[in-house]
Amino acid sequence: MAALISATDAALLGLLTQGGELSGYDLQRQAESSGGFFWAPAKSRIYAVLPQLVERGFATSREVVQTGRPNKQLYRVTKAGRAALQLWLEEPPVFEPERAPMMAEETVGRRNSQLMAICGTVLPVSPATASSASITR
Repeated sequence: MAALISATDAALLGLLTQGGELSGYDLQRQAESSGGFFWAPAKSRIYAVLPQLVERGFATSREVVQTGRPNKQLYRVTKAGRAALQLWLEEPPVFEPERAPMMAEETVGRRNSQLMAICGTVLPVSPATASSASITR
């Protein structure tokens, strides 16, 4: 069965599994600090994808009213989002010469121990990713 999400969706969901509620700005900062060398979406892309994840039931959002600055949205991954992320991790990566989804999958997969505490299960890393990990390390 094909995964229901794109590499960008998966990366954002993976980041959301680690931080409780996060804003688009928080997600961009985390993306830049944890994987910016292989996945660095434009801020506009992050802000476009987050409402789609909410609409598809993979995340929830709530508005935080702020004084003296615009209100912000905080996002949290749902059970459906965790399940979609797990499906994505189980699929063989798709070759995209201008992108590195295998590296994104490996980075998300490396955080299985952190995800286990959140999800209660270990998300498997696909054999293709496991073999590429030995090459990239």
